[in-house]
Amino acid sequence: MLPMGVKKIAARSETVEDAFILYLNGEISSTSLEDFKGTIKAALEKGHCNIVLSLREIGYIDSSGIGGIIGALLSVKRIGGDLKIAEPGKFVLNLFKILQIEKIIPIYSDVKEALSDR
Repeated sequence: MLPMGVKKIAARSETVEDAFILYLNGEISSTSLEDFKGTIKAALEKGHCNIVLSLREIGYIDSSGIGGIIGALLSVKRIGGDLKIAEPGKFVLNLFKILQIEKIIPIYSDVKEALSDR
């Protein structure tokens, strides 16, 4: 177990046209949830309302992480935006299939595909 305050998630971002792409790395879990929520909040405060989450480098998501992603969706929808998921790894994609996340958040094989679906 990591000591308190140790981040288990990192993000880099880029803007392509009106889409804000977050390339996440690490895990989305109870120990990194506040960092994840802060990253989403900062994007929204900067006026980004169409967000693509690239999960290629996310190896683990727990129930807190799922809740954080759903919370991000609600925040984005509240301001008229859209949230998409791209490039989930095998573990994450299997989890999303079990939970039927694709019924509420579109899931794409890569960022380019997510960007082309407008």
